[in-house]
Amino acid sequence: MITPSMQLAILSWVTTKIEAQHIVRAIGTSTFKEALEVCGLTALSSFFFQHWKSSKIMGWVEKVEKKEINIIIFGDKNYPKLLYDLPNPPLLLSTVGEVNFNNELCLSIVGSRNPSQLSLRWMESHLPHVLLKKEVIIISGGAKGLDQKAHYLAITSGRKTVSVLPVGLKYRYPKNFEPLENAIIKSGGAILSPFPPDTPLYKSNFWYRNQIIAALGKKLFVVEANRKSGSLLTAKLAIDIGRSIATLPISPMAGVGLGGLDLIVDGCQPLRDSEDLMIFLDQ
Repeated sequence: MITPSMQLAILSWVTTKIEAQHIVRAIGTSTFKEALEVCGLTALSSFFFQHWKSSKIMGWVEKVEKKEINIIIFGDKNYPKLLYDLPNPPLLLSTVGEVNFNNELCLSIVGSRNPSQLSLRWMESHLPHVLLKKEVIIISGGAKGLDQKAHYLAITSGRKTVSVLPVGLKYRYPKNFEPLENAIIKSGGAILSPFPPDTPLYKSNFWYRNQIIAALGKKLFVVEANRKSGSLLTAKLAIDIGRSIATLPISPMAGVGLGGLDLIVDGCQPLRDSEDLMIFLDQ
């Protein structure tokens, strides 16, 4: 069932004439007319009703009705509580697949798009041991390299995983994302976007997407991060909102992962093996 606040959300995606704050005010209203009144939008009601039947809007309505996509609104009971820690939490989330972020432990994992073989071997050797023993949702960004490795290891270990997109749900990133998306949904996970569905890829989207990854996990594991990398930026964002961070130590002679060593110098927890990761999650 599409609630009045969801109607406003869909209209805001397409017409851009409704501010997200209005949608939040409309939570709990029983009719679309009441939602417009609560938001002080009655003067525009004829405009909204006229556009409600447009093919573009009805396309998104159909997807919501069929539960092909889900809408989560700031303040709703299903909204991830950890996102409230952000200074600018998204007022709307859209997802393919459903995950209850508020009842399970979430671990965010980020790392290089071109990881060393040693980092990949560590992940393959140690992460499954933890996932088989502990119920945890893996949060990452779906990018090639360590993001995708984290997603696939969660899936093969029988755990849910969530990929946070830097685009709206009309698009996908990266280009080879479809096989991973299918595996994520089939295993009970979700694809999540903090952007309106028609939002294409902009460079600035990555910064905000990284904030969502940092906040959704109660803890953050930085597997391999170069200096001036998106992974290190995510770690700094996580520090700003009080998240615990662990990282995989790498030899400074390796030529990669120096950002992770910087994190250790700054007090983040180094992980040697699956036992260390288990202790980190239990702290």
